[in-house]
Amino acid sequence: MTPTEINQTLSARHLRPLASLGQNFLFDQNICRQLVDWLSPAAGDRVVEIGPGLGALTARLLDLNLSLTALEIDKGLCAWLREKFGPRKNFTLIEGDAVATLPTVSGCDRAIGNLPYNVSTPLLVALLRMPAPPRHCIFMLQKEMAGRLAAAPRTRDYGAVSVLLQSYYHIEPLKKLTGSVFYPAPAVASTVIQLTLRDDRPAFTTGQQREFYQFVRHGFSQRRKKLRNLIPQYNGQARAEELTVSEWHALFRQTRQPEEIFDIVNERDEVIGSAPRSEVHAMGHRHRAAHILVYRDDGALLIQLRSPAKDRHPNTWDSSAAGHVDSGETYEAAAARELREELGVTVSELKEIACLRACEETGREFVKVYETRHNGPFHPQSAEVAGLRWIRIPELEQWMREKPRDFAPALPYLWKKLNGKK
Repeated sequence: MTPTEINQTLSARHLRPLASLGQNFLFDQNICRQLVDWLSPAAGDRVVEIGPGLGALTARLLDLNLSLTALEIDKGLCAWLREKFGPRKNFTLIEGDAVATLPTVSGCDRAIGNLPYNVSTPLLVALLRMPAPPRHCIFMLQKEMAGRLAAAPRTRDYGAVSVLLQSYYHIEPLKKLTGSVFYPAPAVASTVIQLTLRDDRPAFTTGQQREFYQFVRHGFSQRRKKLRNLIPQYNGQARAEELTVSEWHALFRQTRQPEEIFDIVNERDEVIGSAPRSEVHAMGHRHRAAHILVYRDDGALLIQLRSPAKDRHPNTWDSSAAGHVDSGETYEAAAARELREELGVTVSELKEIACLRACEETGREFVKVYETRHNGPFHPQSAEVAGLRWIRIPELEQWMREKPRDFAPALPYLWKKLNGKK
């Protein structure tokens, strides 16, 4: 669309660009083509577009062999997008505030969008709270904001949001844009940035990520002061902007509580001691875990893809939820906690269906298996869960037979034991 066509389309629907939503519609087709080229989606990729507006990028993306989920807050624009793209099978539109809806989008490979200057920071923080943050993103941002995201230590632009985003992504500015490629033309320049997911990103839970961001923001709250005046555990002479991202991680770990403690049990599952998690795993001590199988009302089973940040069996499929039993905790309490922490849900009933003895397949864990019913929605933690999938039992069993290495060892083992009881 040209600016004239955009104006006519909006007028015909009694719409207008809203400054409160930061609405400046991209219309330059050369820029649209370049943005999609930079995104480089592969066939079958799942892409999320933040703020599609009138669909200039949407149209180009939908012509590719991919699955597109668009997040739009403006009701009038949503109606337009449904009319224009609704019949396309590879198009899903989610109406609502992207800051709230983005963390509910699972299984996303790439992200793209023109982020409004007034909510760009909350949107980027929400991006990190997705079940599995996209591995590659192309965003248009206000020039000053892009500079803050990519800023290096010991520079004026380097701050808390720089540390947080650089913890997860390599950030590269690609191109400066003038206001002339948007309608209406904004008064400020924009920059296209590329975000590439880091392999060494921290394995923070959602709660830990929030705590880390608050910790860094506190450190930057009085930039002229030396950091030791704000964070007593820091003994150096540096100010906040002098610490690298990895140094911020180390300082955060230094201030946190010691690692979780597990009960050590004997061959009869009787507690004989306790030790930190790392020692339990390193020494091969018997300990305890709970696995939960979540079924939908139609009988499909929910399975989870373990995060690549996991220290054991990353990027493999596992039970709906699973985790260690903490010292002094019961199996059932651990199962309920794992459902809350990994999937973001609570259930009224957990039914114990099996108890497995500690062995190599279970990672030297005594395991109690529970089942429950829940149809979603789920809000999985990105540090724990890379993806979720509903699957029919025959399909799951065939998959485990043909490609057992796709699964964490405990799931095929417990499934075999469960079937042996039938």
